[in-house]
Amino acid sequence: MEQFLTPSQAYHIHRLFSLTISIFSTSTLDWWCNGGTLLGQVRCGGMVLWDDDIDIAIHLKDREVLHSDEFQKKLGWLRLKLVKPSNLYYKIVYQDCPEKVFIDICLIDENGLDLRKDKKKRKYEEGEIYPLRTAKFSSIKYPVFIPNKSEEYLDRIFKDWRTTAVIYNHSDNKKQKRVLLLTPEINIPVKYYYK
Repeated sequence: MEQFLTPSQAYHIHRLFSLTISIFSTSTLDWWCNGGTLLGQVRCGGMVLWDDDIDIAIHLKDREVLHSDEFQKKLGWLRLKLVKPSNLYYKIVYQDCPEKVFIDICLIDENGLDLRKDKKKRKYEEGEIYPLRTAKFSSIKYPVFIPNKSEEYLDRIFKDWRTTAVIYNHSDNKKQKRVLLLTPEINIPVKYYYK
């Protein structure tokens, strides 16, 4: 199986993630890999071949950090911008990049629930998030954060994640899903080469 993203898209999404991590590292914000990005980090050490975005999570109470002048200024310096598709989540995108890649920032409430209505089953149980662990993501130089009990969380929300691959992405609004046996040939991360 070939990766879904073109080499240019793969470069730009990894670079976007790296730049975003660099901004987060200078803030008071707790963040961690979420959804397919968490699955990819735990399972293959990076982005799964058929994914086309990066998913991270923050606590709802920290949303104001995203709106702070300091955070907005740092985004501007790096030619990035924060987009708010709804009150339920955010995106970080490039201001002027031909590749339409993005990072979803999911908001998690005090009960561990993702605010997006279609993600209700992705509830974090008490004790699953903290203390956050650091991990390597592809060849990005900055470490990423993952929940303390990532494997237990994945066991609950993606039942067969250790043995199967559910193939889908945003290009068709996740309408065409395929389930394949997870093999070493497809359990590899998207390649990221620095330019």
